[in-house]
Amino acid sequence: MDAVIHLINCADLPGNNINFMLDNMNCEVKSYSSEQAFLKYYVNTPKEHARECIILEVGESSAEAFYLIDELKRLKSIIPVIVITAYPSFETCRRAFKAGILEFFKKPINSELLVNAIHDAFNQYENSLTKYHRYQRFKDKFSKLSAREKEVMDMILEGNTSKEAAQKLSLSPRTVEVHRSNMYTKLRIKSLLQLVQEYDFYKNYSDSI
Repeated sequence: MDAVIHLINCADLPGNNINFMLDNMNCEVKSYSSEQAFLKYYVNTPKEHARECIILEVGESSAEAFYLIDELKRLKSIIPVIVITAYPSFETCRRAFKAGILEFFKKPINSELLVNAIHDAFNQYENSLTKYHRYQRFKDKFSKLSAREKEVMDMILEGNTSKEAAQKLSLSPRTVEVHRSNMYTKLRIKSLLQLVQEYDFYKNYSDSI
């Protein structure tokens, strides 16, 4: 897997020597003539890259650009977005950062600052990808629990003892212990602390996407 920079609406970037600079970054550079062209690629292409970022040029009318950013959020994309524009305004900048972009540049662009932003974007992508893979592992594990095992897990996470969980679920303590043992086996965990840590990460990540 390699690094990929997606250039969207950036036909005139060579005037800033950006293409030459990107060539020296040992990255694959993909260019798209519109936000729709990139979305078509993104939706229909397997995600196989170790590092990715988007450089999006925003024109005088920014509606399409923010539509793209909103769509990426809806699609749960973790690709960082760097926005560049020749038409900077307080409102455009405010909307861009509110939408979750990584960096915002006014043209002409300082190449050194852009290179640093790209490296930051790659680092952010790697960190996000690591968290995403961890979330998927936990999601797969928790999905294997039966409805009753999930009920027992919820009771345990709320701080109930097996006896208290049995009373609340109208089960015998022995039955609760069996479900608890099966749950630990399916989740491949060895302690309550591990259960709490993994479920907290899974739940917090789920709530953030």
